Amino acid sequence: MMLTEYFEFTFKNEPIHVNHTWRHFFETQLPVLQHIETAIGNHYTPSAHKLFTIFTLPKNKIKTIIVGQDPYPQPGVATGRSFEVKATDWNQVNASLKAILQSFYYHAHGHIASVQQISEAIEKGEWDFFKPNELFEVLEKNYGVFFLNKSLSCEIGKPNSHRDVWHSFTTALVAEIGKNPNITWLLWGSDAKQLEPTIGHGPRIIKALHPVAYVYSHDVTQLESFIKSSGLNLIF
Repeated sequence: MMLTEYFEFTFKNEPIHVNHTWRHFFETQLPVLQHIETAIGNHYTPSAHKLFTIFTLPKNKIKTIIVGQDPYPQPGVATGRSFEVKATDWNQVNASLKAILQSFYYHAHGHIASVQQISEAIEKGEWDFFKPNELFEVLEKNYGVFFLNKSLSCEIGKPNSHRDVWHSFTTALVAEIGKNPNITWLLWGSDAKQLEPTIGHGPRIIKALHPVAYVYSHDVTQLESFIKSSGLNLIF
């Protein structure tokens, strides 16, 4: 009998397809997901069909995990991948993505440059890099990057509002993936670092400031710290 490429379940009356390698995990979590369905109500983001986007990546293909707090709270922005924004211009993305771009550039060239300088270098063909709306899918499909949010949803306009709702699911997920010692975890910010005990001591863990921390602290040295210590150089 042929093995289907996906496992299907229903969430918020939507058929959800995840890669078949996640079947056992999701079968054990179906009661938890039924509780989450009710708990998140109807005023949430991202939409149900995007909530489990990252699980189209086969579990055995994961090489790096980047952990975010929760989805962008604005309507229609969150994609299901942590930090992803569907934009075509690096100058127009949020502070987190700009810092991520600067970190990739730093590790490729050995010096820090402004987002405008990097964007101009890309446009002139001096640096072959992806547009924001291309980067995350390429990293996922070609390099095995798993863009996990600790909470897969939030109430629209209310960041981190579903933290407690997703806690059980995320803890079980991290414990499951943490069994693989060959995965590199990039934990950015205090929220992500809280996962370290659940991950265990086998996998490689890189801890850094959150890419947007400098915006709230008004301390540009924190931006420099993230750029240099993000661990993004370990993806390629």
